[in-house]
Amino acid sequence: MASSITEVEKIISQTNNLQNKNLVLAVPAYFTQHERKALLNAIEITKKKMNNEYSTQLVNEEVAASMDYGYS
Repeated sequence: MASSITEVEKIISQTNNLQNKNLVLAVPAYFTQHERKALLNAIEITKKKMNNEYSTQLVNEEVAASMDYGYS
């Protein structure tokens, strides 16, 4: 998971020439607290590997979809 997040971060910085400051991930509503914690741990590993500091937030897929609908 950490390598996937690292690759996404590289793609974003290359295509937009921007440094990423915030990370928001949509997770399924059925994810347990253990699964969410494992995902957050993978993100922490990525932060240390890339020497990057950004804020992280997990949201349910339904919330992400409604936010996208509201912003579109």
